[in-house]
Amino acid sequence: MFSRVALAQEPPKAPAEEPAEAAAEQKPAEKKEPVRSDQARGYEVEPGTEPEDVALAVPRLILAVPRYALKLVFWPVKEGIEFADRHAIVERVEDFLYNDARTAAIVPTFGYDSYFGPSFGAKAFHEDLAGHKEHASAEARFGGQFNLASQLRFSADNFGGTPLWLESVARYESAPGLLFQGIGHGDGAQAGGGLNPRDAQIATRYSQDRYLGLLRSGITFGRPGEMLQLGATGIYNVRDFGAKDRGRDPSIEQVYDTSQIVGFNERVATFETDLNLIVDMRDVAGATASGGRLEVFGGYVPRIGKYSFWHHGAELTGFIDLYKRTRVLVLRGFVEGVVGSDQDIPFAELPRLGGPNRLRGYRLDRFRDEKVMVGTVEYRYPIHQYVAGSLYWDVGRAERSYTDFFDAKWKSGFGGGFIVRSRDSQIFTFDIAYGDGIRFYLTTDPLRAFTKNDTEL
Repeated sequence: MFSRVALAQEPPKAPAEEPAEAAAEQKPAEKKEPVRSDQARGYEVEPGTEPEDVALAVPRLILAVPRYALKLVFWPVKEGIEFADRHAIVERVEDFLYNDARTAAIVPTFGYDSYFGPSFGAKAFHEDLAGHKEHASAEARFGGQFNLASQLRFSADNFGGTPLWLESVARYESAPGLLFQGIGHGDGAQAGGGLNPRDAQIATRYSQDRYLGLLRSGITFGRPGEMLQLGATGIYNVRDFGAKDRGRDPSIEQVYDTSQIVGFNERVATFETDLNLIVDMRDVAGATASGGRLEVFGGYVPRIGKYSFWHHGAELTGFIDLYKRTRVLVLRGFVEGVVGSDQDIPFAELPRLGGPNRLRGYRLDRFRDEKVMVGTVEYRYPIHQYVAGSLYWDVGRAERSYTDFFDAKWKSGFGGGFIVRSRDSQIFTFDIAYGDGIRFYLTTDPLRAFTKNDTEL
């Protein structure tokens, strides 16, 4: 009985408490007011206008113009690259042109110079002929400065896995309208006919047929990135000159006394022997971002025919990594000269300036004399994984002797362009430069002044 009463009087149990997490889920979420952008930094007192903001207002406004202009120019390039990436166009083209090992191919070639126009051709090559990066190629090109240029080439830094350095070239070219605009820096205003080439700078054209053979042998120490090469080169050149066959400028004989242009009125045959030194410390992991390259040569043309002179040159290029291999400063300087009597040096053997490799912004071979110098400052910055932009400034001069460079006003050219590259190498560059006019160039490596010495197309 007692127990029943006790049970009847026992107060009802309170419902069990729910876990905090469950309770939280049942509560409606509190709405938070969005933080205004001008309060995102949590300032208790908003700062006023800083003096440096006022000082930088004008520079920012000035720089905004080229900034947005560059964005506008690069927009179609950027969109084109992204389209190629999405559709794997480069990979599809390589599958079609190259062998499975990507060591051999037959590829179309294209070049452009705003003075001579476009050139087209084809190249067949193998980059690993004997299993140690031996390169062999056959190439032909039409248009531009050539009626025809054809070439066979073989090169190997370590032939057959040995330290033997070998290069050989056989080449023929027919150029219908090359530029001759005097020697040195004469009076450009002088006009008429029968002029001395050192007294006038009038643009004319002439034709040239050239046969060339080159053989180089030496030794290679180290590997790419830490490489030293020592060698000797023999170059046999045969040139025949004549009146122009192409171009709007007058033919050379209409302006100049060609008897005063050494070698023009007869066949010029020379055999040059050189000693070569190349020190290549550039990094080889993708696009070059650090290190440097030095090339030095010196040689002699013996009097096996009518002409005889000494020939020398040096080029030093340095790459400075400014930021994580994406922004690079390039400094380049080169000098080239010939030494001998004026009547012993054919005009075609005088060092020249102008064109994509030597003083951009000026026509190919615009200046020529016994000594030339060029300096380059170039800044490279990223646009895409395989495309970089460049801004550059070239200065140069052609004079009769090195002492004249201290008294002369140097010529300058500046511009910008695109550098298109793969994971392992630079494919081509497109440059726009201003010097004596606006010039456009499509070439392989503009920072190789002596590329013509190796007769590359």
